[in-house]
Amino acid sequence: MAGNYGEAATAFRWAAGLDPDNPIYCHSAALSASRAGDEAEAERLYRRALAGTERTLGDSHPFMLLVARDLADLHKKKGRSEKASELAGRVVALASPLAVAQSGDKTLGALADLCDQSGNISTAVPFYRAALASRRDQYGDGHPKTVSCAVQLAKIHGRLGDNGKARELLEKVGFAREAGNLNDVEI
Repeated sequence: MAGNYGEAATAFRWAAGLDPDNPIYCHSAALSASRAGDEAEAERLYRRALAGTERTLGDSHPFMLLVARDLADLHKKKGRSEKASELAGRVVALASPLAVAQSGDKTLGALADLCDQSGNISTAVPFYRAALASRRDQYGDGHPKTVSCAVQLAKIHGRLGDNGKARELLEKVGFAREAGNLNDVEI
């Protein structure tokens, strides 16, 4: 069933008006506006969510990665790749490795997307390594969260041309059967 993004955008804008410093409301409203096709409103709300995140949570907070990725995607969609790349690089440079390591898959995915948009996917490797170490300590090698992180790191290594390292990572978490074709690995 298709959602009514226009109504959702209106509801989130109303919520953001009640709490204008809440970046989560602004980000949700921006996502809804974007899906409803109102790119100008989406951009305004993404910018407001970025400012709110910086003000209330700090510029190194992992939520900044999610908002910046969505704004960078909008810039790219509007043909402003250079602006998307600059935003991506700036936000990744400010990200807290420890906070990102303890974040979920969405945040790690946003980080990888931003590193890719900044033109330097290898920047994501230390963040993913820290996240993988944290998940191994917390859950062990066979846990789905650990495996998911290892698979994503393996894909990055594969894109960087280091298939040996990619296979090694997958084998350590019991994903050896998928090591042959990294592009087909999905969690």
